[in-house]
Parts: sequence; structure tokens; C-alpha cells
Amino acid sequence: MKEQIQLWLDKAKKIVIIYINDVRTWFYGIIAVSLIGGLLFGYIVAQVQNCIGIDNLKRFQPSVPTKLYDVNGELIAELFQEKRDLVSFDELPKTLIKAFVATEDHDFYAHIGISPMAMARAMVKNIISLKIVQGGSTITQQLAKRLFTSGERTFTRKALELVLTLQIEKRFTKDEILEMYFNQIYLGHGCYGIASAAELFFNKEVRFLSLAEGSVLAALPSAPGRYSPFMNTRNAYYKNWDILNRMVDCDFLSKEKAEAVYASFWPQYVDSIKTEFPTKTAYSRIVDNAPFFTDYVRQILISRYGKDVVYNEGLQVYTTLNLKRQRAGEKYLTEGLIKQNEISARANQYMSGAVDRGLFSVYQQLGLLFNLPRVIVKSDTETIFKKFMVDNLLDEMELVSLLCNADAMHSDIEKFHVVTSGISTSLKVEGALIAVEPKTGYITTMIGGSEFAVSNQYNRAIQARRQPGSAFKPFVYGAGIESKLINAAMALPDAPIVDIDAQGSTWSPDNYEGEFSGMVHLRRALAASINVISVRIYDIIGADTIIDFASRILKVSPTRFHPGPSLALGSSELTPFEMVTGYAIYANRGRDVIPFAI
Repeated sequence: MKEQIQLWLDKAKKIVIIYINDVRTWFYGIIAVSLIGGLLFGYIVAQVQNCIGIDNLKRFQPSVPTKLYDVNGELIAELFQEKRDLVSFDELPKTLIKAFVATEDHDFYAHIGISPMAMARAMVKNIISLKIVQGGSTITQQLAKRLFTSGERTFTRKALELVLTLQIEKRFTKDEILEMYFNQIYLGHGCYGIASAAELFFNKEVRFLSLAEGSVLAALPSAPGRYSPFMNTRNAYYKNWDILNRMVDCDFLSKEKAEAVYASFWPQYVDSIKTEFPTKTAYSRIVDNAPFFTDYVRQILISRYGKDVVYNEGLQVYTTLNLKRQRAGEKYLTEGLIKQNEISARANQYMSGAVDRGLFSVYQQLGLLFNLPRVIVKSDTETIFKKFMVDNLLDEMELVSLLCNADAMHSDIEKFHVVTSGISTSLKVEGALIAVEPKTGYITTMIGGSEFAVSNQYNRAIQARRQPGSAFKPFVYGAGIESKLINAAMALPDAPIVDIDAQGSTWSPDNYEGEFSGMVHLRRALAASINVISVRIYDIIGADTIIDFASRILKVSPTRFHPGPSLALGSSELTPFEMVTGYAIYANRGRDVIPFAI
């Protein structure tokens, strides 16, 4: 009996120990869960505190493009990272709202920001996958995610999203939530907000969207690429039928109406988008009527306000540009460049320089053996058969020379190889144009090159330094008149002049016509752009006087000019912008002009 009691006591002791261990395990487990939960709650609270205040959402402005306007208020360009135009709730068609609600959140007007059924379905799938693979996001949750979270698929982010969602629902009406949602949502192809998407896909304002068009856009939030009518027209076609049926299920639309809309819309829309590129984006519709000027202003704005302000805060920038004059300038510059390129192409095709007469003689000798085209001689040293030889006969003639052991002929061909190897027929002439209004300093026209492109963003009007040549002479005369060492009525000899430097090297300027006119009044000398007279003025007033005057009127450093007689003929390198600044001061009767763009 005593042994049995002892056995029972031992069993009871083991049961108590097991129970105590289980209680201890549960206790530690509860503490651990509480700690983790507390830390998670604290993290979420901290994240909420770091977010933009929910109460400030009404004042929150999404990223909006900066717009540049010309002097008459015409839009020049938009600067943005996210292409977005804001709309108010009143501008949203009812059918558009119904299409999005039916597709994204059919209980939107009934729930408090979260949908328990949708969350339950998503939770099951997420638990099975041991990670976030599906969301049960309502429209309000999508807004919270877009505004306040980084969007990563984690349980922590989802918990933070839920807290923010409830706060948004508590502080805003359903209409206000929808307005923020439609201005924030990404709809593919670089479109942020419904207004940008309406413009890209249908080329119209939001308020003019039809039922069919709104239902097409309603497919995009979940998978912008998969249901893009540009990239995947077939997917968009079938998805649109599904959305119209959802609208029917929500009593937003009758079955007959849905079928009629679907049948009438797609044939016409498919025809309209056949010419669209699948990769077309909001960025391809960028408005920019003066790209070189836009880039110039953009750099000024960024230096003053920073990139974030310029690209996101919707600045309204009123500039000095006159688009009417800009377009005229582009027209005439383009015409001039086309003509000059034709001249250059001919010059490259029929190279300037000599072709050895021996080579021409060899060609004539070969003509006795082979049926070669007749060559027309332009002069003793230049022929028009050069390009023909380069393209068709050079290799063959070299082979003949080697087979025949014709050393002289081979030598001539070797020389011709060297001469023609550096010739390019694809070289293009570039130009620039800049105009400044003398009385105001307004930059009214700025064209930095033939065409603004990825490979051609060099603004020659501002950046390209070239020798101005005779265009510099007015500043030489201006320096002389300011120094009072010369005047317009003074006469100087237009006769040969020789300059000898310290090393004994000589330099003698010629006039354009190669002739000399004797004594010439300076007024006429400037009008006739006589080189010799400009050099004589240089000798009278000195390099320092010219450099001091030119640096002040052109607003450049004196170190940009190098002393020497050629300075009087425009040998220094200056930009069109610097030159037009000096000329504007002359046109403004000597009063200072500071060109500006904003």
C-alpha cells in the first residue's frame, strides 16, 4: 500500500512539473509576443509620426510640373519628373468614378477604409505563402500606400498602412478621398493621376471621358503594363468586358448598356491606336516649343530653387521669350543651315586640293584597255572624278599597279589613299541664333543649334566660342572713341602695313577685296569693314584700351583677350550671347543692357 501511494505521488509530481513547465512556456510566450507586439506598435506609431500629418493632407500638393510661359503668356514647356495635372472631384465624370469603384473597391461607400472579406482572402493566401503575395487593398488603403509608405510587401508595412487608412477615413469624406486618389494613382506609361492618363490615352480632358474610356482606365491601377491598350490591346479588350460586367453587378449599369458600349467603342478605338507606339509615354508628349531656351531656364531655376522645387511644386515661370519670333528664327536658321550643308556636301564630295596629274594620266591609259567613263577636267589641278575613284576604282587600280609592277602608278595611288582617308561626306554645319531687346534686355529668341536631341544639347548660342572676325570691329572703334584718341571724322591711310614682332616674324593684314583706298574717314572705314584701318586704330590706342573696353561692354574677363594686331580683326573667341550683349548696348545708345530670361 505504501509503495502504491509513493507511485501515485511520483506520477502527480511529474504531472505538476509538466504543468508548471507548460505554464512557464506559455508565460514566456505571452511575454515574447507582448514585447514583439509592443515593439511593432511603437514602430508603427513612430512611422505614423514621421509621415506627413494626416490633417495636412488637404493642403498636400502632389508633384506638379513647372510650366514656362513666353512674354505673351503662351506655354513654352513643362518640367517634371512625374507627368501630372490636378483635377477636382467636380471634374470627375460619375461613370469614371463608378468604373473605378466597381473594379477596385465595390464596398467603398460602405466600409470604414478596410474590407474584412478582402483582407481575409488575402490573409489566407499570404499565410500559405509565408509572405505578402496579395493585398486586400481598398481605394483608401491604396491612397495611404501611395502617400505614406514605400510600397514594399511586408507585414510591418501592411500594419502601418491599416493604421493610416483608418486615420484618413476618419478625417476625410469619401469624395475627398476619391479626389486625392485620382490625382495620385499611377496608370502606366509615365502617367501619374487621371488627368495625365486621359490626355495620353484619349487626348482629352478628364471631364470629357466617356463611360467606355473610363472603364478602360479602370483596368490600369492593378497592372498598368498588362492592361495598357497601347502595349497589350488584346488584354485591355477582354479586361474591359470584365470591368463593364462588374459595373453591372454593382447596379451601376444595365447589361444592355454594357453590351452596347463595348460593341461600339472598341472597333473605333483600335483603329485610332494602330499608329501609336507601344512604348509611347507621357514623356513623349512633353510640350517644349523652345528646347534650348527651356534648358537654359531650367538650369537657372535649379540653381535658385533646387531640383525638388522645380520638378515637383508646379512653378509658373513667365519668361522673356517671344515664341512668334522664336519660330521665325528657327525657320530661317534651318533654311540657312540646309543651304550651307548642301554646299558643304558638295565640297566634301569633290574635295578641294590637287590630284596628281600622273594619276589622271594613268586613268586615261587604263581607259584605252578598259571601258571606263569619260573624265571631265575642271582645271589643271582638280577633277570631278575623285569620288568615283574612291567609291569604285581605287582598290582595282591598286591591284593593277601591283600586278604590272608600276611603281609610279602605285605611288600615286598611295598618295590618293592618304588624301581621301580623312574626308567625311557626313559633316554637318551647325549654327545658333540669339536676340536681345535693347531697351529691356529681354532674351526674345534663343536657338542653340539645328535640332535639340540627346546627341545635340550643346547650346551654341550660350556656350560656343568662335572668332567673331569683323563683327568685333565696332568694339575696337568704340574703345578708340571712348579714349578720345580718334573720332568718326578722322581719316587714316588705307595702305599696306607690316607688323614685325620681337622674333622678327612679320604679319601684314589684307582687306577683303585685296585693294587699298588711300585716306579713308573712320565713319566710312567701319561701314566698309576695312581691315587695315582697324589695325591702325589698334596701333594708335593700344591693346590695353581695346581689352578694357571690350571686357566691360561684353561682360567677360580681360584674360579672354590676347594682345596683338589680330585682336583688332576679331581673333578672340566669344559666344553669340556675349556679342549680342555688346551690340544691344550700342543699340541702346550706350546705356547698359543686362540680358535676362525670367
